[in-house]
Formats: sequence, C-alpha cells, structure tokens
Amino acid sequence: MDEQSLVHNPRIENPCPRSAISVSNSIAPFCDLCHRNALSTASLSMSAGFFKRLLPGLALVIGGTVSGALIGQPAATGATAQCPDPRSAFELPDTPDRGHLPLWVTADYWDIEQRVSRFRGSVKLERGDQLLLTERLDYDADSGRISMPQPMQYRDQNFSLSAGTADYNLADESGQFSAARYGISGGLGNGKAEQVQLQNAVLDLGGVSYTTCEGDNPDWQLEADRIVLDQSTGRGSARGAKLKFKGVPLLYSPWFSFPLDDRRKSGLLYPSIGSANDNGFDLSIPYYWNIAPQQDATFTPRLITDRGVMLGTQYRWLTGKTRGQVEVDFLPDDDELNDNRYRYQVDHIVRWSPQWQSSLHLERVSDNAYFEDFGQGLAQTSRQYLRSQAQLLGRGRYWTFDVTADDFQVIDQAVGPLQEPYSRFPRFGYRLDAPIGRSLWDVRLDSELVYFDRTEGVTGARFDLYPRLIGNYEWAAGFVRPSVGYRSTRYSLDRLAGFSDDSPSRSTPIVSLDSGLFFDRSLKSGALQTLEPRLYYLYVPFENQDDLPDFDTSELTFGFSQLFHHNRFAGADRQADANQLTLALSSRILDPSSGREQFSLNVGQIVFFTDQRVQLNSSQPPTDRDRSAFLAEINYQATSQLSTRFGIQWDWDESQIDVGYAGLAYRNRKNWEWAFDYRFRRDRVEQADIRASFPLRSNWRLIGRLNFDLENSDVQEALAGFEYNSCCWALRLLGRRYLKNRQGESRNAIYLELELTGLGSIGRRPFPLLQPDRYQP
Repeated sequence: MDEQSLVHNPRIENPCPRSAISVSNSIAPFCDLCHRNALSTASLSMSAGFFKRLLPGLALVIGGTVSGALIGQPAATGATAQCPDPRSAFELPDTPDRGHLPLWVTADYWDIEQRVSRFRGSVKLERGDQLLLTERLDYDADSGRISMPQPMQYRDQNFSLSAGTADYNLADESGQFSAARYGISGGLGNGKAEQVQLQNAVLDLGGVSYTTCEGDNPDWQLEADRIVLDQSTGRGSARGAKLKFKGVPLLYSPWFSFPLDDRRKSGLLYPSIGSANDNGFDLSIPYYWNIAPQQDATFTPRLITDRGVMLGTQYRWLTGKTRGQVEVDFLPDDDELNDNRYRYQVDHIVRWSPQWQSSLHLERVSDNAYFEDFGQGLAQTSRQYLRSQAQLLGRGRYWTFDVTADDFQVIDQAVGPLQEPYSRFPRFGYRLDAPIGRSLWDVRLDSELVYFDRTEGVTGARFDLYPRLIGNYEWAAGFVRPSVGYRSTRYSLDRLAGFSDDSPSRSTPIVSLDSGLFFDRSLKSGALQTLEPRLYYLYVPFENQDDLPDFDTSELTFGFSQLFHHNRFAGADRQADANQLTLALSSRILDPSSGREQFSLNVGQIVFFTDQRVQLNSSQPPTDRDRSAFLAEINYQATSQLSTRFGIQWDWDESQIDVGYAGLAYRNRKNWEWAFDYRFRRDRVEQADIRASFPLRSNWRLIGRLNFDLENSDVQEALAGFEYNSCCWALRLLGRRYLKNRQGESRNAIYLELELTGLGSIGRRPFPLLQPDRYQP
C-alpha cells in the first residue's frame, strides 16, 4: 500500500499537502485554509485492496475461533418459540460479498510519519455491515503490519470479536490477539480465547471456550487448553478438551481432531442412550470413518444389557454412475435366545445412461422376532414381510420398460403358506403413453409378462395386455375424456393345484367417458370459490373368471379415487365387470394472493345399473346393490392455527357408516399444540389418537400421546414426558409403551436426551410427536 491509495473523503475540504497532514483540535497553521477549517475528525476512504488484505485475517480469526469451539452435529430446533434457531458451527450464515464496497476510516487524530499511519482516539473502520472500533491503530506500509495496542472490537452481521491487543501482518498473513472474546449473531454462540495466533491459514488458540448460554457463568461450556485450526486442509485438533454441564464434567478428551467445513472427518459421533423393560439399558456409540471423498462407513457398537453387544455397520459409496448403501446389524449369541441375531440391507443404483438404470434392494433378518425385539415402534414391529428386488428400468419420451425380479421373507407367523406373497422372476413390463400426431387422442398401453413361484399353491406365468385410446377434449370451463380399450390376460400354469386348465385366459373390452365442468366466483372476503361437477361412466361386460388363479390380486380399498377407476381390483387376475355411473362434486375456496386452499369439499357416489358378478373367490355371491357407499371428504383450514379434516363412507342400504375419520390440529402463538385423530372401519378398526404438547411455565413443557383401540379396549401406544428448554440447553424425558407384536405383548421404554444447543445432543431422540400417522382408514 502506498500514499496514493489514501483518497480524501469528498465530504472534507482539506487542500493541505499529504506530507504535512496533522488533523487535531489544535491543528498547526500549515496554510490559512487549514487553520480556518480546524478539522477535529479525520475521515478517509481507503482502497479496496487494503481492506481485502486486512479483513480476511480478521474473518479467519473470527470464523476459525467459532468453528474451533463448535465441535458437534447440527442440533434440532428448540421447543421455545423465543429461542434463536440453533445451528452448529458448520452451519454459519453465508458471508455477503463486500469486495465492491469502500472502507471508511474515522479518528480523532491521524498522523503519517515515514509511511506509518497512526490513527488515535475513537478509531472507527467501516465497510458495509462491518465495523471495527479501537482507540489506537498503527499501519506500517513498508512491513504491512497493523497494530492495535489497545482493546479493539469488531462486528458484522454474522460475528462479533473483541481483544485486549491485536497485531496483524499483511505481508505474511500472520498475527496474534490476546484476551479475545467472540460471538455469533442471533445468540448462536459465544466464547473466549486467551491467546490467538494466526500464521497463513493456520489458527492457534489457547485457553478456548464456547457456549450458547448467556452470562459469565453459563450452564454448559466446552473448554480446551489448545485448538489448532488449519483452514487450508479443513481440519482442526484440540488438546485437553472438556465438556461441562452445570459445572459437572460430562466428557473429556486429551486429544481429538474434527472438521472445519463440509469436508468429512473420521471420528466419534454422539452416543445414544435408552432403556426398555425387555432389553434393559441400551447404549450406542457410533464411529464415523471417512474412507475416501466418495466412500464412508459408520460403525455403531450397541450395548444391550439383557441381550449382549450388537455391532451395526453402514457403508456408503458414490461414483459418477452409481450410488449404494449396505447396512448390517449383528448380535452374536443373544443372551435371551442363545442364538445369533442379524439384519442386513443392501441398496444399489447404477445409472447406465440417461434412459437406463438398474437398482437392487435386498433385506433380510435372522428370525421372525427380530423387529419385535429391536424395532423402535409399530411401523417396524407390525411388518409382515421383507421385500427384496432387482430391477432394470428404461424410459423414453413416451414409454417405460422394466425387467424385475423380487422375493419376500415372511416374518409374521400368522401368514400361512397359502397366504405368502409369490416371488416374481422374471417380470417384464412395458408402458406407452403417446399422442397420435396432432390430434386430441392418445394411445396408451399397459403390458406385463411375469412368472409366479411359491412353495405351496398354483404356479405359472401370466401375460397381461391392455391397449386403449383416450381423447383429451379440454377447455377453460370443462373437459371430456372418452376412452376405449381392450384387456387380454392369458396364463401358462405349471403346478395346477386344483385348477383343471393349464392355459386359461380372459379378454374383455373396457369403455369409459369422463367429463367435468369448472365454475368459480369471488366471495365478499376476496377468496375464490370453485364448483366442479364431474360424471364418469364405465362399461365392462361380464367375463367368467372363476378358472383364473389369484397370484397378486386384491380388492382395492374403496375411496374417492376409486370412483374414477376402471377396475376395483389391484392386479391383473381379476377385471371387474361394470355398468355404472359416478356422480361427484367438488368445491374449493382459495386464497387469491397465495393460492392456498382454505376449504375443500368432495362428495361422490357410484350408481350401478347391473350386479357386480366378478369376485375374488368363486364362492362369493354377486354384489347386488343399486349404489355404492356415499363418500364425503372435507378439509378446512379455519385459521392459520387450526385445521380440520373429515371423511365418511355412508351405506344407504344398511343405513350405517362403513368408514369414517376425523382430525383436528391446533397450534397457537403461545406454543400450545394438540392434535386429534379418529379412525373407524366397520367390524375392523376403531381407534382414537390424541397428541398434545403445551408449556407449563417459561421453560417447561408437557408432551403426551395416547393411541387407543376402541374396538378391543386396548392401548396401542401411550407416551408421556416433559421437556425443559432454556434456549442454550434442553432436557427431554419420555416414557413410552407400545405394542411390539400381534400377540398383544407391549414394550415399555424410556427416552432421555440432553441437547446442548448449537453443539449436539446426548441420548436417544424421541420420534416426532405431533406428526400424524400415514394411515388412512
């Protein structure tokens, strides 16, 4: 930097020679004009070059200090609405581009002597959102040294830093700070460093601390005797690191290393702690191994006191055309069963070209009770079978083609040999959906060739072909979509298992006409309301199918989407006969500014002109009904805090409800949350699910859930506990009871988690409480 990089602020009229500038309250009379102005403050605009060399050093100190102190994983959002959004050190806010902005320097006194600029008294450096304050700053243009022998303060939109003294050399990018304190904007973290030394991209900090708590006596604090950060390699190391909570040491490490950015680093992850009545104390301590830039692995030793030590392994890889993952859990000689227990899962995808890819999914467990003993909830303990599949998939503009092989491991003892799913090897599928020239018609084709195999029952091959023509006549006020198709299904059976014909077949035309209108109007509130009537006619002549096997076909659950479907069965073994008309009506209220749906209503019903004769089993009689159940669905966003949903299937012939559900969810500004769901299916399911979370005092919150089976007067799941959140740390303790198998046996478990905001958590994180189950009756 030379003298020419110092440019007068146009706001100051100072024609005195640069070599004789001395601005103070008692300015020397170098010229009459200078004497008359008697400037009391120096204000200069420095070149961007000076700032670019100065502030990277400061930014490195600030960013390095924070990153070095924050050694942890991203923490979850706290429960208290007033708390800042917690983040870890590696999720710092993006630094804005300030390179084009000028740097302004003001001071009470400014001298230049032998190319050394001295600023004294209320020194202020400003550029954009950046501000540096000190009482003295010396800059030596020859050596490139910047010295601040008195306390300094720096802040921008992301960081703040103060130090007792500071020295920085622009030439070799080195410097040192003493008695440093730092903070991250928004209350995300703060700490101290007794000594900070910087050499190029290496930062050496002594006597470092970090916390997200306020005050001089924080509830928790991470301390280290020394931390060395190397920004060029993205690696850091710490010596004598201690984690204290309420003055009690929780963790200590004489030495460990950690990453400074998104470059992965091998090391221990946070432990998981839990307890269950049938497993005992449960402790997991994962270790992460960064094998290569595109490979990694995680090893998780898990101590289960009533069963032994389980080792969980996860290996992941990624290349330009492939990605995959292998998971293996192994428990040698289970103390309860005296046998080895294991689970493995393999997922692999290869992208051969833009149009072709292959995939593999393989999952197996050692025994039928594996998920009952080690599953974490009903979603796992209620699994009936595990599916493994290999597939080759190709796709073009109008077509898709796949070759598939899949197999199943049945893990539900209630599933007998004749109810087990078939393995399918091979399976070929081809689908086409293409326009016919410039016309309003499309040609569609669904086709499948598959071989079914199983140890019990009928086996053989099936070929299904369903071509059709579909018209698309659409305009702003409505649409008409005629469809004409022909479905043909043929079999070649190997093991007849009671069937007389080894090559049965079925062929039938399918004709439909779908039409609808759109009406809308503006309400007084400004919202837009729509009215959308729809008619759907379907005709499929009866074809006797009693001599056809049932490989993978079941009757679809009746719902609103079934009103407009060409078949009430899933799978190709049955094509329902039909001569029916669907009448449906929808209405929506939309927010015109956001398009958000405030209210929706859907009602519909099918009118049958003939009996439905095709059934899954030949022993079932035809369905003799004039109309289907009446369907109604309502969703209402009453306010931004309250939403509701209702649904019903009403049987006119029996004058009773077949299926019903209701749901309400509420959350107010005081962080009260509760949700209620009711599900009913006649003679099968009647359940109530209540979930609540509400604050007791400023930092305390109660949470609970009850999922009750009203049909059997049994608790499916019960959960209760509390959460304490002080913004800088949170403690969650939950007790949970849930069914672990179909025999009605329950598991009692305890979840304990200590979360240190901005650092990570110790314990087992509970599942999301207020998320509704993805079950629809």
